[in-house]
Amino acid sequence: MAAQALKPVTGQQMAADYPLHVVQMDHGKADVVLVDSAHRRPIGRPWITFAIDLYSRCIAGYFVSLEAPSATSVGLCLANIAQDKEALLAQHQIEAHWPLMGKPTVLHTDNGKDFVSKALRQGCLAHGIRLEHRPVARPHYGGTIERVIGTFMKKMHDELPGTTFSNVHERGEYNSEGKAELTLTEFEHWLLLQITEYHATVHSSLGETPLARLQFGLETTRAPSAVENPRTYLIDFLPIMRRRVRRDGFHIDHVTYYDAKLDSYIARRKRFPDGFELRRDPRNLRFIWLRRPDTPGYLEIPYRRITNPDVTLWEHKETLKALNERSVRHLDEDLIMRTVVARRETIRQASLSSKRARRNVERLKGRPSSKSNNAEAPSPAPKPRDVPLEAFEVEVSW
Repeated sequence: MAAQALKPVTGQQMAADYPLHVVQMDHGKADVVLVDSAHRRPIGRPWITFAIDLYSRCIAGYFVSLEAPSATSVGLCLANIAQDKEALLAQHQIEAHWPLMGKPTVLHTDNGKDFVSKALRQGCLAHGIRLEHRPVARPHYGGTIERVIGTFMKKMHDELPGTTFSNVHERGEYNSEGKAELTLTEFEHWLLLQITEYHATVHSSLGETPLARLQFGLETTRAPSAVENPRTYLIDFLPIMRRRVRRDGFHIDHVTYYDAKLDSYIARRKRFPDGFELRRDPRNLRFIWLRRPDTPGYLEIPYRRITNPDVTLWEHKETLKALNERSVRHLDEDLIMRTVVARRETIRQASLSSKRARRNVERLKGRPSSKSNNAEAPSPAPKPRDVPLEAFEVEVSW
């Protein structure tokens, strides 16, 4: 039954017989304060999602962000596991070897809400990944990933300016914010250097380096399953929602999405009373992806108003919250987008004096490109009603 197939299995941690046979994943808040890229002033600590290959003890993938862990963090870490690490290292101008890429056979996690999401369960099912959760209150089942996170945290304590150490007693009089120097990009570069060094260090339980163990496994056991379409693979793990289509497209949180490719579904919308399965990337709301109900794959649907700015889900929610606090009763897309732009300027100006504002500026820089990876360009949307800027008075009191 489909319901049974979607249900994660639990039990003792299994032995790993080949690279990416079993991958453990978990999150940790990095023990270091970062600075913004414009003013080099403190913005707080980042989060890291780590994944480790139990066969070789190599880091299988990672994801660094200023956002708290979520289902999206898990999906982006899975995408990193699948990608070509040699190309990633080359982008960072790091000369090292990291020949691990592909899909895990088993993904082993704790029971956090980000690891039990519908998107993760369906994505794993679609790609033949067995999702296994460690038993509740049995932390030793995830001991390997916990030790790896601890190893990298200790490196931060020993090497990085702005470290918070592991506790207040250990930190003593050290001024973490005053000593902070690294931006998010610089921290990720440091992290990649540490990963490659870790791979080249003899592992106590293996008696050899993780990299040597990995190369042996790739040569003598089996290679991990490759991901044929990285873009679709990532979409399969993005948050899920269901919406009915209207005559002008999909309406999601006061934003309309439309493409001419939707017309056939709009004409037959009464045949889909339960709506359609949609995905969206919280890092950039410019597109949503409609899972085709009749054929495999997705349709990429852009903003109906293609002149709207790229917006993160966090930024969109904060804007709605600000408008509600001002008792704005009639929310519409144009007002929301104009308020987004106004708030950005306020945040930029406040970034000189506010750590929170500086952090928010850096969060906005994490948006992925708004360019579609599809071969086809989005179809022209119906021309929206033009509204002059003077029609709105946007206060920026937040």
